[in-house]
Amino acid sequence: MLYRFRDLPYRDYVGFGRDYNMSNAPPLSLQELEQHIAMVRDNIRQLIEQAAASSGAGDEDRNADRIARQSEELERLMKERDTLLKAKKQK
Repeated sequence: MLYRFRDLPYRDYVGFGRDYNMSNAPPLSLQELEQHIAMVRDNIRQLIEQAAASSGAGDEDRNADRIARQSEELERLMKERDTLLKAKKQK
């Protein structure tokens, strides 16, 4: 099952919607970032499995878009985690 915002703690998805902006989100702790990274990686794995099992141009396009969005989210979370770790090292 893919993780969706409803699966996250309330504070992690408050504000998601039309007017959501990452700068409005409360900062995540290192543990929360690690949890989100694990969820996104699992989503990508599941999407790849679904893509391998499905056929049709529409399915391929939809799966490719979903994998791309999850990959972008993974990259963003990893950058945020790296920034947090770097800031902790400098203290």
